[in-house]
Parts: sequence; structure tokens; C-alpha cells
Amino acid sequence: MMSRIRGIECSSLKYPRDMVTLKNSKTRKSRHSIRCSKDDPEKAQIDDLLCKLPKLNKIFDLHRKIGEGTFSSVYLGSLRQHANLPDTQKRWFAIKHLVPTAHPARIEHELRCLQEMGGRHNVIGIELCLRHLDTTVFVMPYIPHKKFSEYVGDMDVNEIREYMRALLEALKHVHSFGVIHRDVKPSNFLYDRDNKRMVVQVTWL
Repeated sequence: MMSRIRGIECSSLKYPRDMVTLKNSKTRKSRHSIRCSKDDPEKAQIDDLLCKLPKLNKIFDLHRKIGEGTFSSVYLGSLRQHANLPDTQKRWFAIKHLVPTAHPARIEHELRCLQEMGGRHNVIGIELCLRHLDTTVFVMPYIPHKKFSEYVGDMDVNEIREYMRALLEALKHVHSFGVIHRDVKPSNFLYDRDNKRMVVQVTWL
């Protein structure tokens, strides 16, 4: 099974045997050397991640951190091969870096949930998974969204109805796999109001 991102061929998303793993990391690291910044903590975190996972640095540009939780940090990324395109023509990704202390079984569980459930019925999908040693990232579609508190007061009855219908459809889909989503909250239900797109994030079920 192969996964493609606009002309980039990547290996299967199965964990852990078929996950993308790099060999001779010292050699690859020297080819993609990254200068770490001590003055900008966020930039330093991005640089550190790219140093630990050279394959990620080869495929993606990481622009900024867009989320952080107990088990992961999420960065906004775009394809390096599209670096010269206007932002409106780039394809954007949410690149989720899992904490190194996460148990492999939990990583496998989340990955399998994304593979089996994601990409339909308003559940976020996964494009690619990369791993080297204890560094693992999930690459998912980026859904532009604002904080729930910034738009909830502006929603009318029809919009609330559509919002709840999309959420319940997603949960019904997740539950059809015999899985209960135990972290349902506004920050895990991304709402792109401009394009009327809503997706549930599957995180540490």
C-alpha cells in the first residue's frame, strides 16, 4: 500500500514495521543541516524536530506552531517543492509531533484509528506518518479554524443545527468501529466557517 501527497510517494502508514524509518541518519543530517535559534523558542523547537527527523525536513517547510497539548505539538507545514508558489496555491498540512515518552501502543492505536476512520464522515484523516528512533509525526490535512469562543456568539439557529449535525455524524461514524471518543470538546472539532467544513480530531482515544 502506498500513500501519495501530490507527486510524493511515501511508504505505507502501518505502525511500526512499515512506518517510514531513516537509516544512516548522521549522513542525512549533515546534508540537511539546520541552524538552531536560541532567541526564538518556537523556532528552536521546529529546528530541533527537523534535526531529529531529516526526512520531514526534506519534504516539508514548517512555518509555525498552531497547537500544543499534553501528548503532542502541532505545526503548520507546506511542501518544499511548492515553496515558490503563492500561499493561496500551496497545500497546507497540520504536522503533529508526538511526545517521545508516548507508549508505542498508544501511538499505534491513534494511527490505526486515523487510518480506519479518518477522511470521511467529518473525521480528520491522515496523509503520512514518519518515524525515526523516538521521533514520530503524523501529517494531516490542515483545517483553517478559529477558537470556539470567537464565533459561537455569532452563530444562528441554522448554523448551530448544521454544526451539531456534523458533530453527531462524526461521532456516529467513530462509534460504529466500537470506539468511544473520550475527548469531545470544541478544540477537537475544527470548524472552517468560510468553507463550511467541520472535522473531529481523533486523539488518544
